Amino acid sequence: MGWTRPTRVLPWTPGGWRRRLGCRPARSALARIARGLWQGGPRFLYVPVAGLDTLARARPMEPQWSLQMQACGVDSAYLYTPGQDCDFRARMFSPTAGIPEDPATGSASAILAAQLLAFGALAEGEMRLTLHQGVEMGRPSVIGLTTRVAGGGLTQVRIKGSAVPVSEGRLHPPG
Repeated sequence: MGWTRPTRVLPWTPGGWRRRLGCRPARSALARIARGLWQGGPRFLYVPVAGLDTLARARPMEPQWSLQMQACGVDSAYLYTPGQDCDFRARMFSPTAGIPEDPATGSASAILAAQLLAFGALAEGEMRLTLHQGVEMGRPSVIGLTTRVAGGGLTQVRIKGSAVPVSEGRLHPPG
């Protein structure tokens, strides 16, 4: 398995994505980028959407959401669109895995590089992109994505950002 091709590109089905996500995938700015399944450790369904308003309206719609996730063999969908004060704004939903929405998904952000490369959105050389996630849920995050492309392939992907502790504790060995 490489990072240059999706494990599966998903066809456009009129009305189907609206029933699953409460919004429609992109037909303009990101129209050349197909929805697809990508894996680089975790596996995500990547769905480019038509704009910030569309991204803000997105939400999993049952029972269609669960049926789509089962058909794709994933728990998580990463929706994204070009941002106004960043390169891309994203949302990641994974309610079937117990995560209604994640404010910052580093693994999905890193794998996004493969999706962008496959559809011509990354140029040769090094590119630095800024991704915003968690805005719509009131927990905004900034993720830096740096890619290096040589000979048409990804040679390096780096992400950066900060983390917020949500709990802490200590483990004591028994005995």
